[in-house]
Amino acid sequence: MERRAALSLQSRQCLDGVEERFSQHREGILSETAAGVLLRYREEGGEASLDFAGETVELRRPGTRLTFRAGETSRGQYATPYGTLALSVRTDYLRHNMTIDGGKALLRYELFDGGGSLGRFALTVQITSREG
Repeated sequence: MERRAALSLQSRQCLDGVEERFSQHREGILSETAAGVLLRYREEGGEASLDFAGETVELRRPGTRLTFRAGETSRGQYATPYGTLALSVRTDYLRHNMTIDGGKALLRYELFDGGGSLGRFALTVQITSREG
C-alpha cells in the first residue's frame, strides 16, 4: 500500500559551539514494508528516503547513508560537495510512531570522523498522510 504524504523536517545542529536551525517541507510517498514504513521524497540533491523499521531509522540520499538506533554507534557515509566522508553516527535518542497514516520521529545524534566529533544534531520529522 502507498499513500501520498506531506513531510515537515525541523533540524538543529551545533557545530563548533554555533547552533543553527533549518526547516523544510516536502511532498513524498509513504509505503508499507515488511519491517515498517518507508518514506520517499525529493530534495535539491535528488531522491531521498527515510526507512522506519522497528527501533531503527535509516536516511538515504545520493552518496549518503546514515543508520540511527538509540544508544548505538553505527558506521555510515555522508556526501559533501568535496566528496563522500566515512562517518560514525552515535544516536543518543530515537523515538517514532510512524505508520502508513504518518506520525512523528524525534532523533538526537552526533557525527564523528576519524578526527573526532563533527557536531551534534537534533531532527524532528512530522509526516501526514494525504489519503486515508
